Parts: sequence; C-alpha cells; structure tokens
Amino acid sequence: MVVKNHTNRSPPVDNEEGVMKTTAIALIATIATATTAFGASGAAIDEGGFFAPLFLAFGAAIIAFQTVPAIMLMGSMLKGLFSPKVEEGATTH
Repeated sequence: MVVKNHTNRSPPVDNEEGVMKTTAIALIATIATATTAFGASGAAIDEGGFFAPLFLAFGAAIIAFQTVPAIMLMGSMLKGLFSPKVEEGATTH
C-alpha cells in the first residue's frame, strides 16, 4: 500500500500554537454542526415537560436545606470570634 502525500492538506503541526488552533477549529466546527442540528430538530417544543420544573424544585430544595447548617456554622464562627478568650492556667490534678 502506497501512502500518497496530498498537497491540499496542511503538514502535521508539532508546536503548541498549532495544536491549539487545530483544537479550536475542531471545536467551532462541532458546535456549529450541533447548533444546526438542535435548531432543526425542534428539541425545545415541549419545553421540558414535567421534569424541568421538578429538577429546578430539587435544586431549590437543596439550596434551602443547606442554608440551615450554613447559618448555624456562621453563628458558631461569630460566637467564637467575638467571645472573650479564656486563659487556661496550669492545673494540677
């Protein structure tokens, strides 16, 4: 099998700038293709149905339930920060 050198292709790039440029071009091509596919598919016609509000409510519940421990932790930190320091002397038992 003979491998032909195609003159219309760019040579392999070994430097970092060329690799980043190639990666950026590939990413742009992928995003452009996916955008066209999503635009033509009508994927947003049903607007998520039942699961989108359920997902948002679940996220809101997580945030709401995490505020209670956060407030308790903040109160403990402020109490420890502003309470008078108690010096512990050497005690003999």
